[in-house]
Amino acid sequence: MRYSPDNYTSCYPIRRRCSVLEKHQLPKGCSCRYLTSTKVLQWLTVIAAIFLILGLILLYLKIIASPQNGSYI
Repeated sequence: MRYSPDNYTSCYPIRRRCSVLEKHQLPKGCSCRYLTSTKVLQWLTVIAAIFLILGLILLYLKIIASPQNGSYI
């Protein structure tokens, strides 16, 4: 929840109910939107998880494709 220090008394008690409140039910000066930096961090976390999974799959495929015993060369 986003609010200025001036709106602390009206916004702070309803911060846990932010996900179930409609926009018109919020007191003036309160907002239930995430900060832009939080949204960016969420997307970067998702992208990092995708690349981690892809990297592990590629590593696994490389291990399978490479010979485990070099004595037959």
